[in-house]
Amino acid sequence: MKKIFFLMFFLIVLAFNLQAQNLGKIYFDEAHGQPFSISKDGHLQLSGFAKVFKDAGFDVSVVTDKISFEKLKDAKALIISGAFKELSNEELDAVFKFVDNGGKVLVNVHIPQPLTSFLNKLDVAVTTIPIKDENSPLKDKKVDFGVYDLSEHRIFKDLKRFFVYGSWGFKTNNPNIKLLAKSGRSSYLDLNRNNQLDKDDEMGPFGLIVEIKLGKGSVMLIGDDTLFQNMFLSDYNLKLAQNLANYFKGE
Repeated sequence: MKKIFFLMFFLIVLAFNLQAQNLGKIYFDEAHGQPFSISKDGHLQLSGFAKVFKDAGFDVSVVTDKISFEKLKDAKALIISGAFKELSNEELDAVFKFVDNGGKVLVNVHIPQPLTSFLNKLDVAVTTIPIKDENSPLKDKKVDFGVYDLSEHRIFKDLKRFFVYGSWGFKTNNPNIKLLAKSGRSSYLDLNRNNQLDKDDEMGPFGLIVEIKLGKGSVMLIGDDTLFQNMFLSDYNLKLAQNLANYFKGE
């Protein structure tokens, strides 16, 4: 009798743990010319970023063909990182329907041109060139810098800074869009591209992470996709990724 009791207890605990770990599906889009994959382990790949979500209990999968609402409807989130090709109008409709029904979408920008239609729908503009910062620790590469101006948001829990490696900036006049992280006042757009701050350059701060609530869901934009590549996914950036996983959980 004791053996049966302990077996039943073990099976109940096992079932509970499996259920606790099954937080739902997250899709990584790899159907739009992304050069960096979650299935490869090189320095520039995103396998470590995907592992963060797997470790959090999500079922991580890849979209390799057209994005459709039918595919997304049972998912928790969609991550579009480093797209080099535009989403079709049909795909955009599917993504926004997914968000309206409660889905979360994270977009990490490598180049902004393929995302123009997407950003226009969100009423968000992007800078014409990546941001530089006079206070970058690498004076010969000022696009690499720390980000310290963080809002009181759950993705920054126990986090005082993170680092970007060639980030674009976001601009919007829409009061419903939250600027979650901004570059510092020493940031600027090097409009004449001479790698130094001149009087005609456009000064920051610029939005680096924004959140848009739509319907029952939300879209989050990050101006850099490099910060989650394997070679940069440590310390502060790893903590940011882990907080994003908790954000997708609803924590």
